[in-house]
Formats: sequence, C-alpha cells, structure tokens
Amino acid sequence: MLASGSVTSLSLKSLFERDENILTSEGKERLVEVASAIKTHLHHPIEVKMLTPDQSSGEQQIKELSGYLTKQLILPENAIGTKLTVDEKVAYPSIDISSQNKIK
Repeated sequence: MLASGSVTSLSLKSLFERDENILTSEGKERLVEVASAIKTHLHHPIEVKMLTPDQSSGEQQIKELSGYLTKQLILPENAIGTKLTVDEKVAYPSIDISSQNKIK
C-alpha cells in the first residue's frame, strides 16, 4: 500500500513497449495497482518523477504515465505533478510515483 509520504518505484522497461511511448498491458496493470493505493491519499499531492537517458521519449512517456494515472484516479488534467531528469549514462531508467504530505 502507498502511504502518505511514500514512493513507489518502477522500471520503465516493465511499463512501456520496447523503445516506445506506449504502455504495455503489464504496465497498465501495475499503474492500476498504484492508483488503487493512491486513492486513499488523494488529499496529498501526487508526483511522478522519471529518470531516463532520452529527453524526447522521456517527455512522451511521463506525459503518457501521468495521463493514465489521472484517468484512473478521476482527477483534473494536470493534477499530477511531473519531474523529468535526463541522464544519458543512466543504466536503469525508472519512475517514482509519490504521494507526499503537504508541508505547512
């Protein structure tokens, strides 16, 4: 379960078709599981952080991912924050999905 202030990390390879910006069936299933856990913490900001070696595909993938989660959670468009980090030397591209406590 995703508790407030926690992070779920996933490999990009398990979420997307090889060298594509299309979510796999397995990727969609994993995101549905994450969305189900997040639903209990919708009062906390949700953020998707991606580490990838490729700027162009990373931008498309993070958009696809956050859009899919937004639909699963029935949230307004752009309700999920995103942060893309590009590092050409990264060996294991990954995604972190977090539900953070608000800092007052």
